[in-house]
Amino acid sequence: MSGPIVIVGAGHAGFQAAASLAEANLGRRLVLVNGEDVAPYQRPPLSKAYLSAKADVGSLAFRLPSFYETSGIELTTGTAVGIDRAAQALHLADGSAMDFDNLILACGGRARRLPVPGAELDGVFRLTRLSDATVLRDRLRGGLRVAIVGAGFVGLEFASVATAAGCVVTVLEAGTRAAARALSPLMSAHLGQRHVDAGVDMRLGASVTAFEGIDGRLATVVLASGERLDVDLVLVAIGIDAETSLAANAGLEIDNGIVVDSQFRTSAPNIMAIGDCCTVTWAGGVGRVRLESVQSATEHGRIVAAALAGRPVPAIGLPLFWSEQVGVMLQIAGLSLGIDDWLDCHLPNGAYAVFGFRQDRLAVCETAQAPSLHMLSRRILSAPGSITRSHLVRHELNLKAASADLVA
Repeated sequence: MSGPIVIVGAGHAGFQAAASLAEANLGRRLVLVNGEDVAPYQRPPLSKAYLSAKADVGSLAFRLPSFYETSGIELTTGTAVGIDRAAQALHLADGSAMDFDNLILACGGRARRLPVPGAELDGVFRLTRLSDATVLRDRLRGGLRVAIVGAGFVGLEFASVATAAGCVVTVLEAGTRAAARALSPLMSAHLGQRHVDAGVDMRLGASVTAFEGIDGRLATVVLASGERLDVDLVLVAIGIDAETSLAANAGLEIDNGIVVDSQFRTSAPNIMAIGDCCTVTWAGGVGRVRLESVQSATEHGRIVAAALAGRPVPAIGLPLFWSEQVGVMLQIAGLSLGIDDWLDCHLPNGAYAVFGFRQDRLAVCETAQAPSLHMLSRRILSAPGSITRSHLVRHELNLKAASADLVA
């Protein structure tokens, strides 16, 4: 194919696909459709450095505006509303259409809404875009009573920033532990305690049934227990769903995301999907997964660009995740899905590590304040299957010694 390549979505996956395709210099028209009226930007700082005013808008941008022109990337603002597969045309909300030979969907995810009365009151927020983070940053001040619904990474990162700003912070998690979807029970307990030590009121098993307001402005959170909390601001952070509406309406296969193969082709071979909106089979043996991380989104972008350039690369590698909150740098190598057993160890200077085993083989390593151990685990887990549970126990959970012993 030699016609246009159109990319829908200018987050990490979409931007990386565009940048890698531009570098490949295929001689094809390359269009990046941005759903926001600001230059493509990094998402992780929204709940960390930007929210705490340690980063400004300019520092979030992937590249300077001149990059797109010099790289031959047509950056356009618009909202995609439909795909005509027969005509190979993408339709935008303003009534215009773009022809494509290849279409890359990098639509990301949409924040889940809490279906309770009062969810639209002034003072109830979600955090998915720069505009959301800007409003929240402007509102945060010392003494503010803040409630966070959901103890995932975004909710906990916001709790960390709000606590540091002098707010009175309550985290309301309906489940039995913090970050249950992302972390082992051991690391979850460790991280939750760090938040409690920082002054956060961590409520587990706390379900919200309503928000109440006065003159349209949030005043109270009502819990299923009947308890009522007086608050000034609420962040609802209960996860995201893959943005699949565009693909579903075009008849593409959907299963907890847009279904793709190892080179990110959808059920329509000339349409690809990457990033948070897609679900892909991971070689680690846990089936089809949807990986919500910057590292994965960036890797997806590179892989799909290489495929379109006729230089396909191996399927996705070791999943990597990170978060920074309450003074803790949390890093994860591997996936916690299908883990049979967990072992933990306390390290010098308050560092902490958790090792997860799948079918007796080391499959995931979670670290808090242990960057060297994280890097070592990445190298080891990139060639999985070498370290068993008994081998690591024999070396008193010293991963460096265990790996050196195998080499020797």
